[in-house]
Amino acid sequence: MKYTRAQKAQARLEAQAQLASQSVPDQTSIPIGPNDPTPIFFHREYSPPYGFLSQWFLSPFHDPATATTYNCAEQRMMHAKALLCGDTATARAILASSSPGEQKALGRKVKGWKEWGKEWERVKFETVVQGSWLKFAKGEGWLRERLLATGERELVEASPGDRVWGGGVWGGGGGGEEGGVGDESAGEGVDDCEGED
Repeated sequence: MKYTRAQKAQARLEAQAQLASQSVPDQTSIPIGPNDPTPIFFHREYSPPYGFLSQWFLSPFHDPATATTYNCAEQRMMHAKALLCGDTATARAILASSSPGEQKALGRKVKGWKEWGKEWERVKFETVVQGSWLKFAKGEGWLRERLLATGERELVEASPGDRVWGGGVWGGGGGGEEGGVGDESAGEGVDDCEGED
């Protein structure tokens, strides 16, 4: 079933309101323990209980390095990409957009990519780690609590169509170190910010 943009936006808002009203994530169907090896799979920003881990999850935070408040980590990443490539017009358009999907689409159209693409490849992972750290450490307080509640479990973005930032799969298969099919950089980026203060 295809959903309209309005239906997706409504689902996102309802899921985020539900998450914000909980003091800890609803993990009743997922075994939790100090030595639990089960990875946590997340993908859609509006899908509880782990949608809040997504780069697209709307949770404003301020980045003092750019003196900018971003509406989600995806916006920060795409803005950084545009600035690195010297495309200030696209950088402004990314900041003007409230939609993570539109922000990503704009990021794919950044001018100057031929000259700066290799440099972006070198810094993109650190850019995601920094954005995740800002989101969880300096953003809405309940997000950090939820992230820390995941413990030592591996966080895997299970995006079926993204073999760079996601595991290239959906749900309970693939990703991570054992038999994964993608780089799974987004989950690692969130994992990397857990212990930083």
